[in-house]
Amino acid sequence: MNQDIAKFSTSVNIERDAEKTLRYITTPNAQEIFKQIANNFETTHQRAFIMVGAYGSGKSAFLWAFEQTLNKKGNYFADLFSVFDKFAGFEFVPFVGKPQSLLATVAEKFGVEKYKVTKSIFKALDSHYQALQEKGKGMVMLFDEFGKFLEYIAKHSPEKETYFLQELAEWTSGKNVLLIASLHQGLAGYSYGLTETQRNEWRKVEGRLKELTFNEPVEQLLQLASHHLEARKENAKLPTNFNQLFEVIKNANKKIIKDNYTLKFAKTLYPFDVLTATVLTQALQKYGQNERSLFSFLNADDYLGLFDFYKSGLPYFNLVRLFDYLKHNYSSALSQREAFELMQWSAIKMAIERTEGEAVIEDAGLLPTALEVLKTVGILGIFAPKSSHLDADFLTQYLELSGKTKNVAEAIEKLTQQKIIRYAGYANRYVLWESSDVDIEKEIQKNIREIDQNIDLVKELLFDFDLPYIIAKQALLQRGTPRVFSFQISEAPITSLEPEGEIDGYVNLIFSLGQTEESIAKASKDCKFATLFGFFTNTAKIRQTVIEIKAIRKVKAENLDDKVAQKELDNLERHH
Repeated sequence: MNQDIAKFSTSVNIERDAEKTLRYITTPNAQEIFKQIANNFETTHQRAFIMVGAYGSGKSAFLWAFEQTLNKKGNYFADLFSVFDKFAGFEFVPFVGKPQSLLATVAEKFGVEKYKVTKSIFKALDSHYQALQEKGKGMVMLFDEFGKFLEYIAKHSPEKETYFLQELAEWTSGKNVLLIASLHQGLAGYSYGLTETQRNEWRKVEGRLKELTFNEPVEQLLQLASHHLEARKENAKLPTNFNQLFEVIKNANKKIIKDNYTLKFAKTLYPFDVLTATVLTQALQKYGQNERSLFSFLNADDYLGLFDFYKSGLPYFNLVRLFDYLKHNYSSALSQREAFELMQWSAIKMAIERTEGEAVIEDAGLLPTALEVLKTVGILGIFAPKSSHLDADFLTQYLELSGKTKNVAEAIEKLTQQKIIRYAGYANRYVLWESSDVDIEKEIQKNIREIDQNIDLVKELLFDFDLPYIIAKQALLQRGTPRVFSFQISEAPITSLEPEGEIDGYVNLIFSLGQTEESIAKASKDCKFATLFGFFTNTAKIRQTVIEIKAIRKVKAENLDDKVAQKELDNLERHH
């Protein structure tokens, strides 16, 4: 995280801000990147690195902190600095990417006029490096926004420029020199339009520059946000139901609320509830520019944003508020054809329009509550993991505790009756109904009742699963020859599977309601051949799941013209 002591800065420029004092919070991800660079510097000849991360993820701020640490102006990586401590400092040579020749840019920086002969550039580099060595100093060449150079290279003289980049990376090898370039995507992403020969040269560059992934996980961005929010006076008074809301969210969203999301940590994120804070961070990663957009949001007086919220008198900046903020401030990103989840956002818009036109809901005085339910269901449909339990109890408790919403359960019932939302039992959540004439749950249950419950489970499993051959890796490592095993599925243990041909043994998977662990163990003991027995103790549940799959496929076959139903049934089938 970077922040000017006097004023927040949305971005860092490694040339412009080199002498500025910025506030930088070191994240575990930044520490790991520093550690990789330091370890390579100490133990290998690798000196050239490509740091790849999305827009606004903090790469430029990291490069600023890197320079501050190596030149002892600040100590942001204290535990990892010892590798560089023996130097009297480092000369940092910054380059900010422009759509121009890399070769010419480097030549100009080192005062080389006849740069078309690359030998003259490396002669100047050698001379400069030698002078630094005599002072006990190292050198760091920083290339921020390196993609702009690569875009130019791909269009103009790619052979010569690419070869120069290879030579430059090789020149750093083993020297007290680091070359670090930052990119928004991997090197391969800039090779579009090149010939096969040119791509081969591009791959050589990839081999000489070690790639470092620089993307802050959601958890780390939330840690940064909490540092910022803790400094604000507005977050001092927590609502009396804070602990209760935290437990409601945690119980329904196990995979969103990680183990390190303690109640104490959640309090540092107020006025956000912890679910909204997580979804906000995910949304800004997708539609904005990661860290940059997050801290712009925390500091800017946007309509429906954080400063606007403080004037609202509401207890929490919750998912409903976040939905309104994203729709207003990121409308272009959400409506672009290449935008993530375009269909889901369109479905939410359609559901809202249908709800606003439903006289039944409006006459009951439930329209404002119904819209809050829709916005919550819609945004969680995009961002919440499939394991989340988003049932009526959760929606009711969440909206009543995080807002001032009344009659949530009644609104859910009306929305369900009007076929605007529906409860997907298989996924334990409410979802948008879209537009289908098929009552999917009802049709599946009807077909389950019609299917013979005494199905041949082994036959059904063999129909759906084509199990591969596997190799006993330990035997291969110890003896140098492969031992190949084949799978067999059955209701009872097969003790007569004698290996033949290329098969050295079998894995017999047993699905049976009549066998016991004791009977399987006895069969294994009596078996004279190389057979491993696997006994499934949840066969009854597997049988029921197979029956449900058959029922889903039957509903699909009966409703081929209903595209919405087909889409939902495909999701159901994959889930099962």
